Amino acid sequence: MDVTKEMRTRYFQALKGLTYQGVEIPIFVGFLDGSASLPTINGGGVYGEVYIVIQDQQVYDSATQPYCTYNVTSDITIRVVSKFTKKGTTSIVEDIAMEVDNRIRGTIKKRDENMIGVGRVRLSVNRLLVENSDTHTAYSKVLIYQNDLYLTNN
Repeated sequence: MDVTKEMRTRYFQALKGLTYQGVEIPIFVGFLDGSASLPTINGGGVYGEVYIVIQDQQVYDSATQPYCTYNVTSDITIRVVSKFTKKGTTSIVEDIAMEVDNRIRGTIKKRDENMIGVGRVRLSVNRLLVENSDTHTAYSKVLIYQNDLYLTNN
Protein backbone atom coordinates (compact mmCIF):
# COMPACT_ATOMS: atom_id res chain seq x y z
CA MET A 1 0.00 0.00 0.00
CA ASP A 2 1.37 3.42 -0.96
CA VAL A 3 0.91 5.70 2.04
CA THR A 4 2.50 8.85 0.61
CA LYS A 5 -0.75 10.48 -0.50
CA GLU A 6 -2.47 9.71 2.80
CA MET A 7 0.40 11.13 4.86
CA ARG A 8 0.68 14.22 2.64
CA THR A 9 -3.05 14.81 3.12
CA ARG A 10 -2.74 14.41 6.89
CA TYR A 11 0.09 16.93 7.02
CA PHE A 12 -1.76 19.40 4.80
CA GLN A 13 -4.89 19.14 6.97
CA ALA A 14 -2.82 19.60 10.14
CA LEU A 15 -1.24 22.79 8.78
CA LYS A 16 -4.29 24.26 7.03
CA GLY A 17 -5.40 27.55 8.57
CA LEU A 18 -2.07 28.24 10.31
CA THR A 19 -1.69 31.96 11.01
CA TYR A 20 1.17 34.20 12.06
CA GLN A 21 0.65 37.80 13.18
CA GLY A 22 -3.01 37.33 12.22
CA VAL A 23 -2.14 36.38 8.62
CA GLU A 24 -2.96 32.94 7.19
CA ILE A 25 0.14 31.28 5.76
CA PRO A 26 -0.41 29.56 2.37
CA ILE A 27 0.59 25.92 2.03
CA PHE A 28 1.82 24.42 -1.23
CA VAL A 29 2.43 20.78 -2.10
CA GLY A 30 5.59 19.96 -4.04
CA PHE A 31 6.60 23.47 -5.09
CA LEU A 32 5.61 27.12 -4.87
CA ASP A 33 2.89 28.12 -7.32
CA GLY A 34 4.46 31.08 -9.13
CA SER A 35 1.07 32.69 -9.74
CA ALA A 36 0.04 32.58 -6.07
CA SER A 37 -0.37 35.74 -4.04
CA LEU A 38 1.87 35.52 -0.98
CA PRO A 39 1.16 37.36 2.27
CA THR A 40 3.71 39.77 3.69
CA ILE A 41 4.74 39.68 7.34
CA ASN A 42 6.54 42.33 9.37
CA GLY A 43 9.99 41.01 10.24
CA GLY A 44 11.47 43.68 12.49
CA GLY A 45 10.48 46.63 10.32
CA VAL A 46 11.16 44.80 7.06
CA TYR A 47 8.31 43.05 5.28
CA GLY A 48 8.79 39.63 3.74
CA GLU A 49 6.72 37.08 1.84
CA VAL A 50 5.96 33.89 3.75
CA TYR A 51 4.75 30.42 2.74
CA ILE A 52 5.00 26.71 3.58
CA VAL A 53 5.83 23.89 1.14
CA ILE A 54 5.20 20.20 1.78
CA GLN A 55 8.09 18.71 -0.15
CA ASP A 56 9.95 15.44 -0.47
CA GLN A 57 8.52 12.15 0.73
CA GLN A 58 9.89 8.65 0.93
CA VAL A 59 8.54 5.39 2.33
CA TYR A 60 10.51 2.30 3.24
CA ASP A 61 9.90 -0.96 5.09
CA SER A 62 10.62 -0.92 8.80
CA ALA A 63 13.35 -3.28 9.99
CA THR A 64 10.97 -5.00 12.43
CA GLN A 65 7.87 -6.66 11.01
CA PRO A 66 5.50 -8.10 13.65
CA TYR A 67 3.06 -10.88 12.78
CA CYS A 68 -0.23 -8.92 12.74
CA THR A 69 0.76 -5.65 11.01
CA TYR A 70 2.93 -4.44 8.16
CA ASN A 71 5.22 -1.63 9.33
CA VAL A 72 6.71 1.14 7.17
CA THR A 73 8.47 4.41 7.83
CA SER A 74 7.30 7.50 5.96
CA ASP A 75 9.50 10.60 5.83
CA ILE A 76 8.08 13.96 4.81
CA THR A 77 9.75 17.37 4.48
CA ILE A 78 8.08 20.64 5.49
CA ARG A 79 9.79 23.85 4.44
CA VAL A 80 8.81 27.21 5.98
CA VAL A 81 10.09 30.10 3.83
CA SER A 82 10.32 33.87 4.25
CA LYS A 83 11.73 36.02 1.45
CA PHE A 84 12.85 39.64 1.87
CA THR A 85 14.02 42.27 -0.61
CA LYS A 86 16.48 43.35 2.07
CA LYS A 87 18.13 41.45 4.84
CA GLY A 88 15.31 40.19 7.06
CA THR A 89 15.10 38.04 10.15
CA THR A 90 15.06 34.33 10.91
CA SER A 91 12.52 34.76 13.71
CA ILE A 92 9.51 34.52 11.36
CA VAL A 93 10.40 31.06 10.01
CA GLU A 94 11.50 29.90 13.47
CA ASP A 95 8.21 30.99 15.07
CA ILE A 96 6.11 29.46 12.29
CA ALA A 97 8.16 26.23 12.39
CA MET A 98 7.43 25.95 16.12
CA GLU A 99 3.68 26.17 15.41
CA VAL A 100 4.06 23.64 12.56
CA ASP A 101 5.73 21.22 14.98
CA ASN A 102 2.97 21.70 17.58
CA ARG A 103 0.29 20.98 14.99
CA ILE A 104 2.07 17.96 13.52
CA ARG A 105 2.63 16.30 16.86
CA GLY A 106 -0.93 17.07 17.97
CA THR A 107 -2.86 15.67 14.99
CA ILE A 108 -0.91 13.23 12.81
CA LYS A 109 -1.22 10.23 15.12
CA LYS A 110 -4.98 9.82 14.59
CA ARG A 111 -6.00 6.51 13.04
CA ASP A 112 -8.02 6.71 9.82
CA GLU A 113 -10.52 4.63 7.86
CA ASN A 114 -7.73 3.30 5.60
CA MET A 115 -6.29 1.49 8.61
CA ILE A 116 -3.06 3.44 8.63
CA GLY A 117 -1.91 3.92 12.19
CA VAL A 118 0.95 6.16 13.25
CA GLY A 119 3.00 4.72 16.05
CA ARG A 120 5.52 7.52 16.43
CA VAL A 121 6.34 10.89 14.86
CA ARG A 122 9.94 12.09 15.14
CA LEU A 123 11.51 15.32 13.96
CA SER A 124 14.68 13.86 12.46
CA VAL A 125 16.00 17.11 10.88
CA ASN A 126 15.49 20.73 11.92
CA ARG A 127 17.68 22.93 9.73
CA LEU A 128 17.86 26.69 9.06
CA LEU A 129 18.97 27.69 5.55
CA VAL A 130 19.84 31.18 4.32
CA GLU A 131 19.91 31.95 0.59
CA ASN A 132 21.10 35.28 -0.84
CA SER A 133 20.92 36.92 -4.25
CA ASP A 134 21.70 40.44 -5.39
CA THR A 135 18.12 41.53 -4.61
CA HIS A 136 16.67 39.10 -2.04
CA THR A 137 17.40 37.12 1.10
CA ALA A 138 15.38 33.98 1.86
CA TYR A 139 15.27 32.13 5.15
CA SER A 140 14.02 28.56 5.25
CA LYS A 141 13.33 26.30 8.17
CA VAL A 142 13.49 22.72 6.89
CA LEU A 143 11.72 20.13 9.04
CA ILE A 144 11.92 16.44 8.16
CA TYR A 145 9.50 14.19 10.02
CA GLN A 146 9.88 10.45 10.30
CA ASN A 147 6.55 8.66 10.80
CA ASP A 148 6.47 5.04 11.98
CA LEU A 149 3.34 3.56 10.43
CA TYR A 150 1.57 0.28 10.93
CA LEU A 151 -0.87 -1.04 8.35
CA THR A 152 -3.60 -3.55 9.09
CA ASN A 153 -6.23 -5.21 6.90
CA ASN A 154 -9.18 -5.11 9.31
